[in-house]
Amino acid sequence: MFDCIECGCCAYVCPSQIPLVQYYRFAKSEIWEQERQRKQADIARQRHEAHLARQEKQKREREEKLRKKRDALKARPATSTAADDSKANAIAAALARVEAKKKQQGLTPKNTDNLSAEQQRLIEAVEQRRQQSSGQDT
Repeated sequence: MFDCIECGCCAYVCPSQIPLVQYYRFAKSEIWEQERQRKQADIARQRHEAHLARQEKQKREREEKLRKKRDALKARPATSTAADDSKANAIAAALARVEAKKKQQGLTPKNTDNLSAEQQRLIEAVEQRRQQSSGQDT
């Protein structure tokens, strides 16, 4: 069928007056359409398979990372808790230094000279609560 050049000679000499050229053109276009759809389906299938493969690879990588992390936690030596304690102690010491520095500087809020009696009373109440909460923490 694809050897036909659609010259129309066959339709001209056909004793039954069948429009063979139009039939051939229609058949060729149908075959081309089927081929185009098959190619699109193949491309979509390949994309889908690649997507599934990527998802599976990511899942395996996550599981491997998680397994390594679990193994590292299980194989963690007992001396690491001492290291954690020293880190916690260092952090606590740093926080204590910061707190002492704040108290030493005696920071006072700015722009408090023109406050009403109500505002001043609210500030004093907040300061009392702050001192009580810091007294409970220590």
